[in-house]
Amino acid sequence: MKRSCGFRFCFLSTILFLCVNTVHAKTPAEELAQKVVGDDTLGFVATSGTDHIGQAFRESTLGMLWNDQQLQQFVESLESAIVQNVQMEIGEGQEGVNEFKDFAGSALSCPTVLVVSGDPVRTAFVIDASRNKVELEKAYKALLAVDPNAVTDKITFEGYELNSSIDEMMHGYHGFVDDYFVAAFDDKQGKTVKRLLRSQTSHLDRFGELQANGDALAIYVDFPRIMKKVESLAEKENNPGDVEDVKIVLNKLGFLNTGVIAERLGFAGKDLACDTLIEIQGQPTGLWTTLKPVDYSILQVIDDRVMNVTLLNCDFGKAVDIVVDAVKAVAPAHDFAEMKQQYTAWEEKIGVSVRKDIIDAMAGPMAFYAVPSGAVMDAPRGAFAAVIKMSNEQKMDNLISKVAQIAKTLQSQEIQFSVVEKGGRTYYYLSSTALSFMGILPSWTVDGDYLILASSAALCEQTANELSRGKTAGNSIVTSERYKAAVPNQLPKDAVFFRYVDSQAQLRHTIMSAQQFWPMMTMGLSQQGIKLPVMLPNFASVIDKVQGSYTYAQFTDNGFESEYRGTGLEPAVAGAIGGISAAVAIPAVHQTRIIAREVAAGSQLRQIGHAAYSYATENNDQFPPNLEVLIQKGYLDVLPESPRKPDSFSGPSYIYVSGRSVASEPDEVLAFENPDFLAEGDEINVLFIDSHVERMPISEFRKIAAEDDNIK
Repeated sequence: MKRSCGFRFCFLSTILFLCVNTVHAKTPAEELAQKVVGDDTLGFVATSGTDHIGQAFRESTLGMLWNDQQLQQFVESLESAIVQNVQMEIGEGQEGVNEFKDFAGSALSCPTVLVVSGDPVRTAFVIDASRNKVELEKAYKALLAVDPNAVTDKITFEGYELNSSIDEMMHGYHGFVDDYFVAAFDDKQGKTVKRLLRSQTSHLDRFGELQANGDALAIYVDFPRIMKKVESLAEKENNPGDVEDVKIVLNKLGFLNTGVIAERLGFAGKDLACDTLIEIQGQPTGLWTTLKPVDYSILQVIDDRVMNVTLLNCDFGKAVDIVVDAVKAVAPAHDFAEMKQQYTAWEEKIGVSVRKDIIDAMAGPMAFYAVPSGAVMDAPRGAFAAVIKMSNEQKMDNLISKVAQIAKTLQSQEIQFSVVEKGGRTYYYLSSTALSFMGILPSWTVDGDYLILASSAALCEQTANELSRGKTAGNSIVTSERYKAAVPNQLPKDAVFFRYVDSQAQLRHTIMSAQQFWPMMTMGLSQQGIKLPVMLPNFASVIDKVQGSYTYAQFTDNGFESEYRGTGLEPAVAGAIGGISAAVAIPAVHQTRIIAREVAAGSQLRQIGHAAYSYATENNDQFPPNLEVLIQKGYLDVLPESPRKPDSFSGPSYIYVSGRSVASEPDEVLAFENPDFLAEGDEINVLFIDSHVERMPISEFRKIAAEDDNIK
């Protein structure tokens, strides 16, 4: 018996131990974050690294799409084209690009954290290279070899000698501390290194309560600490008033009692899983109190062909009152009264009170959804609609009548308003040439206590008919197999936000839309020298395997929490579009900066010209002998420095031509940018006697200078 009891005790203890350690198992991202955060940490972004999450990613739907051969070929072509164009526009060679890619690839394979701390504000980038140190060290040394200026000195913290990069703008150091690579900025005391070497780790409030799923990405923001830091900086600058106004507004809106904001994203089976928490310290106030549980029953009347649908329930009247009260609390009384007067005059002009006629008529529950291309006949590019529950049908009827009157007053050759009676219902349409070109026909009607708005007449009529029938079966979205496969059977009853995306339909629609504009875009960019792949990849082989996704949000004891489960295509596609746009825009941004510097230099020359003319007015129409006289006599505070001048250039920014007077020929040169710091193909700013500044090629300016004996 004793042996049996002892065995049972050991067995149960082992099971309990395993359960406890499983529940509290930490990801590499969380472990690394806990080593580098402290009591002054404002926030961090971390990842467990591709070595840790790689297998889970490959088994996910997103990984399956990413590893598609056609997509990989497209990405390689796109990367090659963009890198080549950026180098050509910016004027930099291939050196450094491959080294940076190698270092970034090695770094991202490891657990990595980017942490921002205060007192003073500093940033640190830390990589746990314990499993990949040899490869990372090699990539780091290769990167340093490309840029000799990356190391200006050596610095030692806790016995570790690190490379230091110091200039007027920033103090930084980087190197290895045992198995960790560290790159820190404005950390003059080496706090990052000291925290890495300490024996204990820090606790992350609320962070561990979210599901990790590997932590492909983890975000943590300590809002109270950020607010304290902002207050501290404002006090140092003797400007606490602005911060107080911000605090008043945040308090009115209900956001001042925000605690930690945390998000953890990873992979769970084929799904991308993302859990988010906005901690609310105390009871929700302000705008939080305007959110109510959504009405899932609206899903029963929404067609199963939708590619996404969003449910919301908000007390908009209360929300408006809260926002107005917040503005009133910080706006000067006179300004607020003037704004209110202008707003009232506008309402009187259109004959509609936004608050009484629109907002007060809304009950709160509403649904927004979109259908893909081909779902309705009159919307070949897809359409969207809104179903809004109204609290007062009489008010709604009055509003519709007033809006109809306003629409009639807008009628012109470009805008047409029409009313159609159909099936015992009144439909209103507002058409214009511009909207028709985009395939949009604003349409609205009322069915019982619902207002229906749509971008398509057919979708508006279809939605109204389904509402009227009160469809509970057939082809509603809740009976869709993809919906049932993606969404849990039991959704939280108190969810204040819900969104479902049919990722398969969304992806098909996105690809179809992209295929329409991509050739035109590539043709336009080609004329600018940007050679992108002509054809988009075809996902036909994998698209049928794509399931749906859902998001819901609710209030819990911790605050406001949301859960996302799905393919991850929505954020991935948005990120891809943003990434391509940013990459394509890099040369344009670079060129814009160049032009901005040229314009600024021209403006500085005009200042010199104005000062020279002021001097001449008081000195018999003679310009000063040199620029220094303008400072000595108080016509200029300092000699301006051209924004185009490199830091390494020690000569003057502008060259002044002496011996001139107001009577000199208008096309003679008075001052010009120093050509010694400009490249031969650049343009140079030149100030003429008649006070105009002209930007011209350096070669053209040299011809002018060669014919002018005063220019040396």
